[in-house]
Amino acid sequence: KSVFTEAAPVLRQYDWPGVINVTTWSIDAPYAMTRGQMMKLVSRGWEVGCHSTSHRDMTTLSDADLEDEIVLARHRIEFKLKTEIETYCYPGGAFDDKVIAALKEAGYRGATCVYTGLGRWSERYKLRRITPTEAGFTIPTS
Repeated sequence: KSVFTEAAPVLRQYDWPGVINVTTWSIDAPYAMTRGQMMKLVSRGWEVGCHSTSHRDMTTLSDADLEDEIVLARHRIEFKLKTEIETYCYPGGAFDDKVIAALKEAGYRGATCVYTGLGRWSERYKLRRITPTEAGFTIPTS
């Protein structure tokens, strides 16, 4: 089961696009969505966010490793999925001021973290998430 087989059909019923956050090694991995499935979601208006190359704790990395996880990962995903990447999703939710500065330098427009609740534009590199149950509703799945 995957986002493609479970969530996408339900969201499509409501005309809601979604977001997939992709690591470079998950594209065409046997346990993940295929590249074709990801590209089909993009064609339906879904956003793709970069989720790094290796899913390491970003706060522990050297400048060179940060560049690989932020800049090179973005380029690889854009090339493989033929779509522009504007947002980042912190692996494990780990970030600090150095990581945020690297994202800004790389031209990302924002980043999601593991905090829940409403976000503010002024905190677009610490974007929070709201789950359906937190919003007071549920979406039926198959």
